[in-house]
Amino acid sequence: MYSLVINAAGVAEPAVPTAFRHPGAAARGAARRSSAVELCAILRSDPARTGRAASLGEIEARTRLSFALIRAKARRSYRTLFIINVLLSSFISQMTTIPTLDFAAFLKDEGAIIGEEPTVGQARVASQINDACKDHGFVFIRNLGLPDGLREKTFEASRGLFDLDDQYKRDNLCRSNPETNAGYAPFGSESTNKSRPADLKEAFNTRLPALGLTDFSGTPEGYKETATSFWAALEVAMDRYAIAIATALGLPFDYFKGKLQKKNLC
Repeated sequence: MYSLVINAAGVAEPAVPTAFRHPGAAARGAARRSSAVELCAILRSDPARTGRAASLGEIEARTRLSFALIRAKARRSYRTLFIINVLLSSFISQMTTIPTLDFAAFLKDEGAIIGEEPTVGQARVASQINDACKDHGFVFIRNLGLPDGLREKTFEASRGLFDLDDQYKRDNLCRSNPETNAGYAPFGSESTNKSRPADLKEAFNTRLPALGLTDFSGTPEGYKETATSFWAALEVAMDRYAIAIATALGLPFDYFKGKLQKKNLC
């Protein structure tokens, strides 16, 4: 049942079963059942899966399965739901760890950071970012340039804010509103999707300090200073990562940095 297809780049990838590649009439009855068997064969026939990112074919298959799951739920097709859940569980159990890259090469004021040719280290990191984004879609970055202790201090300040009494937070913190989108949003007060229940979270939105939209009144002592310091550090990191992305794509080094001027929500 296992087969390979050659993609546009000339790379062999596992074939995605037709019933999952083309939802609709092809994804019914016997076609669906045979595709389930074929997909299981794909999962079991690639011993190199461990330690590498999912191929584009596998990502497409997961996406098709997710949409099929939604359709099956809508139709209350419980047999189909069972098959799809088994297949999705197989995918999830075999997913590899998201790549983690060391960003240290872009922390020095040299090479691409100052508009010159990338250093050897920067070129290597840019290539790794490119590969991770193409093959996996996500990447963890370490050595992002945050000052020593700032991350821990920020978590501590955040914990101090949200550990305040709920009534105190409602009465004393400046409330976020649609006009400013800055300040405190109580638990269950926001909904990303208006057709669904409220989000089970609380937040304190901080906007770009230069805009002067965030009112820190009522926050614990030192919270404002920590939040603005963390913002400044993240702004520098974002600019450098934008340069790294441009380097990875072979674009002018300031291609993204020059366009990311409104970094105004954290």
